[in-house]
Order: sequence, then C-alpha cells, then structure tokens
Amino acid sequence: MLPFLKVQMPDRNLDDVATWIDFCIELKERLFEFAEKTERIIERSNQKATVEPFTEKNLIDALEREKSLAAVIDDMKANKMNWIVSGVQHDSANQLARVTLMPLDVSGYFDSILDKGSVSLFMSATILNKDYLCKTTGLDSNKVKFVRIEESDFPIKNRPIHMKNTAWLSAKTMSESMPKIAEEVDNIMSEHKNEKGIIHTTSYSQLQFIKDKIGKENAGRLIETGSSLDRSEVLEKHYSSKRPTVLISPSLHLGVDLKDDFSRFQVIVKVPYPDLTDKRISKMKERDPKWYTWNTVLRLVQAYGRSVRSKDDYATTYILDSSISYLLKNAEGFVPKWFTEAIVQP
Repeated sequence: MLPFLKVQMPDRNLDDVATWIDFCIELKERLFEFAEKTERIIERSNQKATVEPFTEKNLIDALEREKSLAAVIDDMKANKMNWIVSGVQHDSANQLARVTLMPLDVSGYFDSILDKGSVSLFMSATILNKDYLCKTTGLDSNKVKFVRIEESDFPIKNRPIHMKNTAWLSAKTMSESMPKIAEEVDNIMSEHKNEKGIIHTTSYSQLQFIKDKIGKENAGRLIETGSSLDRSEVLEKHYSSKRPTVLISPSLHLGVDLKDDFSRFQVIVKVPYPDLTDKRISKMKERDPKWYTWNTVLRLVQAYGRSVRSKDDYATTYILDSSISYLLKNAEGFVPKWFTEAIVQP
C-alpha cells in the first residue's frame, strides 16, 4: 500500500473474506481519489516538479494498483467461496501488520499465460500426473498430450535411495522420535565426513534439534538457512567453502543446484507433507485428499533431485521417516518410475 494513503484497517471479523472485500473497495476509492487529485496538480504545475506525494511516479503507481485491485475485487465478489484469509499478522504493538488472502482453485488464472500462442509446451521432471496438471491449470485434458519419459538417463547406481526407517514421524510422535533422528543424521554425516551434502527438514524446530544434538564436529559443518544470511549468501558460503560443509534447511527442496562435489549425500528427514496449519493447504486437502498426496510426492521428488544434476553426477539419498512406505503405497500413479527404481531394497 502507498504509505501516504490513510485507510482505516478493520478491527473485527478478520478471518471473513467479506471484511476484506469491503476494505479493498475503500482502498480502491482512495487510490482513484488520489490519482484524480495528483493529475490536477501535475497539470497546474506546467511540467515543473511537484511535491511529494503528488508526483508522476506515485500517480502511475496508484493507477496500476487501482487496476489490479479492481480485478481482485471483481473476482472475490464473483467467487467468494474460492477465497480464504490465509494469514493475519500483528506487529509487536499488536497492530495489524499484514493480511494474506489467497484463492483456493487457481486454474482460472492461467488464461493470460496460456493465450500467448496456439500451442504451449510444459517441460518438467515433476509434472507427475496429467490429470492434476490439467486440474491445476484449468486445461481441457482432451486437448492435452502427455509424454512421460519413464526411463531416466541418470544411472540408478549414481542416485541410490536408502529408506532407513529410523522413526515414524508425525505431529504426535515427533518429540519422542527426534533423538533417534539426530543420532542417525550424525552417523550419516560421519560416514560422509569428507563430502558436502544437504539435510532437508520440514521445520526449523527439527533443524535446531539436529544442530543441538549431533556431535560438535558435525555440527560445525552445518550451514543453515533462516539465519542472518539470505538464501543466496547461504548457498555461496557452501559453494565457496573448502570444508565438507552440509546445508540444512526446510526450504531448499527446489530451485537449488548442488551438482557434483557440492553434494554427494542428502538426508530427507521427514516425508514433506504440506503443513495443515496453513489454511489454504487444509482447505485444499478437505476438497481433494488426492491433491494433498500429489503435492507431497511433488515435494519429495523435488528434494531428491537437488544433488544429482547430470548422468555423470552421483549422490546417495537417505530417507529417515518410516512413513515413506505408507506414502508410496497410497500414491499410485503419482510416483515416477525413476524414483522407485532407485530405492535400495534391504
């Protein structure tokens, strides 16, 4: 929001989408009034510099925001049940600081992306399932051709998956199971004492427990996200270090290239089920339980793909959570063959 626009924030019914529709309508009106006033001031100034906030830059900003807000308001009004208030944050003085509204079904928003040409080509190792691609993007499945490459040209011996079955991790068992998890992580790091790697957690509490409980030497190898360094600085520290550093994070399961010696082993602590305390995730699972399974497998295979980046690359993956067997059994049609074929049978 432009800081000079004084709009009274709601103080009740903050979880109700209707509250924020009304707020957005009022904000849009303020933006329109500001734009009109600024245009008049600029016209009277005869091309001379104007005083803040009535500048050409702020005028353009206000007009763009008003246009975007109008589209959002129209959509929220027409599809109110598709929108939720996914987060309400207060500052240290308990003043409303941030509110996040999100649509549940986003398939209706892809038209502007897909209408750029007569044919669109999606290429990814993690589409996983044609039906869910179509469902997510609003595509007509009868007009979509799905080409699945079952065989990976990355040799299986270069990317083994060891299911350690260390403990069954859930909200109920997490506290009692974490000592076993930390011990297993410590052992794996010692086994790979001269190699770089990555540990995928699903929360910062897991990260902190592991960091506190493993041996001092291995703890000194860890480089974590969520500290004073941003993501790019964390990765650069890992890349440039001559030591066998090990990344540990709940947020590096995608968009990270750990090719060759940047990672020769990776630990997936817990099956990455999406967080059900997130209102959107909870609602989506309620609407479609299979969507939740698909999303979990998507995160799992994305994490698996961080360390082996070419057919000549290699890394060993360890999955500690015993519930992986349950997921694979119930995710038929979602788990790619190139993943299951890499599982090392005990």
